[in-house]
Amino acid sequence: MERWQSLVEERIQNAMNEGHFDNLPGKGKPLNWEQNGLNDPAKDLANGLLKNNGYTPEWIERDRRIREEIAEAREKLRTAWHFYQPDSEETPGWQAAVQRFTDTLHKLNKKIDDYNLIVPILSKQRLRLRLAEELARLKSEAT
Repeated sequence: MERWQSLVEERIQNAMNEGHFDNLPGKGKPLNWEQNGLNDPAKDLANGLLKNNGYTPEWIERDRRIREEIAEAREKLRTAWHFYQPDSEETPGWQAAVQRFTDTLHKLNKKIDDYNLIVPILSKQRLRLRLAEELARLKSEAT
């Protein structure tokens, strides 16, 4: 294998020395990272038209809204935590804030489930939110 690699390297070096790479199309221009040879060209064209005209695919827009709503819900819970924490976690106000947050989580998880059904890239799916994890995150931020 090592011998094979050195042969390939030698041939590439010889081609460079002979100038075979001097007049390649696009030389000196930035690479277009948005084009993917594995994608359907028609789909790339459609996405390019949408992007150039200020539109985004529905799944990207939904993801943005979900992220914004998560941040807003976390901020409301964080505010309640700082307000009620000096007293106790058992105060009725804190319990009401947690209940409101739980209701919001249920709505957000429904949106996340719907989003996961339409997102075309499996790695872009979102995990559902869990109350215990959110409360643990909040408490670790506070310390």
